Amino acid sequence: MGAVRRRAGVDVELIVIALFGAVVRARQYFSGRSLWVDEALVANDLAELSVFDSLTDRSPRSQLAPAGFWVVSHVADAISSAEWMLRLFPFFAGLALLAVAVVYAVRWIEHRLARALLVGVIALSPSLIYYSAEVKQYGVEALLGMVAVFAVAERASLSRLAAVLLAFVMLAFSLPALLIVPVLGVLWFVTETRRRGADPAVRYLAAPGAAIFTAWALAFAWAQLAKPSIMQGFWADAFAPFPTSVSGIEWWARNTVGLSHLTLSNLGVPLHVEDPAWLTAGARLVALALWGLVVVGVWRAVTALRQARRTDRGVPSAVTKWFAVVPVTAVIGTSFAIAAMLEVYPFRGRLILVLVPLVAVAAAHGLDVLLSPRPSPGRVPQRLTESAAAVAAVVVALAAGLAAVTLLVDPTDRWDVEPAIEWIAANADPDDTVVAYCFGDQQLRYYERHLDDAGLTRDPCLTSLAVDPVIERAGDGRLWFLHGHIRDDADAVDVLAAHPAVTQAYRSDGVIALLVEPASTG
Repeated sequence: MGAVRRRAGVDVELIVIALFGAVVRARQYFSGRSLWVDEALVANDLAELSVFDSLTDRSPRSQLAPAGFWVVSHVADAISSAEWMLRLFPFFAGLALLAVAVVYAVRWIEHRLARALLVGVIALSPSLIYYSAEVKQYGVEALLGMVAVFAVAERASLSRLAAVLLAFVMLAFSLPALLIVPVLGVLWFVTETRRRGADPAVRYLAAPGAAIFTAWALAFAWAQLAKPSIMQGFWADAFAPFPTSVSGIEWWARNTVGLSHLTLSNLGVPLHVEDPAWLTAGARLVALALWGLVVVGVWRAVTALRQARRTDRGVPSAVTKWFAVVPVTAVIGTSFAIAAMLEVYPFRGRLILVLVPLVAVAAAHGLDVLLSPRPSPGRVPQRLTESAAAVAAVVVALAAGLAAVTLLVDPTDRWDVEPAIEWIAANADPDDTVVAYCFGDQQLRYYERHLDDAGLTRDPCLTSLAVDPVIERAGDGRLWFLHGHIRDDADAVDVLAAHPAVTQAYRSDGVIALLVEPASTG
């Protein structure tokens, strides 16, 4: 394939891919799905807490979110508490991520196929699509992860004031920015001190600045270790072990594959407790293609540098750009790995969505290097290298594309609880009792306007799915029972639904509503 001559402007396919990604995000955003449990927790916090309270006090519903996200969400909630308004900020962040990806590809990727791979992975990633319509901060954090890499690439033209403002924005709108900003700060100082003509003041500030950043990061880690947080309790299975044993190495191997699953295949909420089907044959193939582009790309770049030094030939620009940008993604990834082993930050599930754009960047740069001409002949024919790289890129693109098309045809609406609540309101009598299982009670609380319209009130939630407590709560009357987040307790729900006292039922994916009439079994 050889080197591709750069043309002025943006490749047509990049615009087409980005527009398709925007359409799929809009489809997910306008699908009308209900707030699931975590979103309902955030929405109810917004309704009850002031901006000041949400910034200074821990959420009464144990929701972790950065300060900037709370502020913007409060503004949105003040305009309208409807779901579409609460999801507007993450939706705009998802669209902005597409724009940044296109600009980055045009400015920093040499080959047309590699540019298309970068934009394609980010545009078609099902997790990035899903979280562009979620009342949580993860989609915003993915945008900031891409912006951080772009800022490092453009550091020569970025003023110090702009860098400081960017660091502030990242810390205000992203929890994992606590792991990224110190790393970028140290790298920035090192870069400034090594640059010719650097400001003497920067040289004097470099060492203490790096020391301050490092000490601050260590202090943050110590504070997390000294006082267990909500994150440490809920995400206990997502912290990484030190790879000093076979099981520890296996954990890292599984979750490296899991990161490719999160990037290319996940169609819903990334889990943090059990392993999804990450190690199926298809997942192995996709992971091999994705990480193969990165690993072989690194080897190819190192080889190209050595050959260039021996032959005094120039180094392909794709290689120099690789070493200018991709090591930053590796350092950031290492920062997350260390934090996971120190139990400061989990390395699994939606909390590491910020790494997904970095994976796309690394794979695209790896492909870019593999398609670049060699300074001197190598052992593997260039044509074979290019063909293998192109096949790997197609495998990666197909994995993301198929998942994106699935979301376009059928947007993810797991735990779509509002129709179940509407069904209860439409069929209930004024004297009936409405109660939810406690894990989904916040959804009922958010959508209780449907109960108000029907003249119904809800009772305190039930803490057990066993049949006897539900029957006892019904007493001699009629009880409408709702469970809006069925997962590991599906068997208990089935036993309850099969009881003779249950006379009506509504069921959808992850949601059930039952009418319990003990008198009917007499």
